[in-house]
Amino acid sequence: MRRLRATILGRLRHGAEVHEKPGASFHAVLHRMTAPDMKILDASERGYYHVDVVCYTYDGARVVGSGYTFDKSRMIKNGHTPPSERYLNLLIGGMEHFECEPAAVAAMRRTPHQGPGTT
Repeated sequence: MRRLRATILGRLRHGAEVHEKPGASFHAVLHRMTAPDMKILDASERGYYHVDVVCYTYDGARVVGSGYTFDKSRMIKNGHTPPSERYLNLLIGGMEHFECEPAAVAAMRRTPHQGPGTT
């Protein structure tokens, strides 16, 4: 299986919320997932829904993937809050494991989070 590290067209807010913004992009790790695995992930992403995202791998290939964006009407609690420390560390760990650009990893490390020990 080919590892996909990509720059996604759009912008990233609140840790992993994808929004369209002309001219903007961010680095991400793309994972190939089965439909059953997506259902499990969807259940943990309360308040978010899928959007198609256009991605370009580091070797220039165009891939259409799926990302999550926020839906206030589906939010259970807390509204817009920074990601938990645990969630941010998952994002950073994935970026490091799949060798995203070092500057992108450093930028993700600077993302504000809810504080030490938050899950």
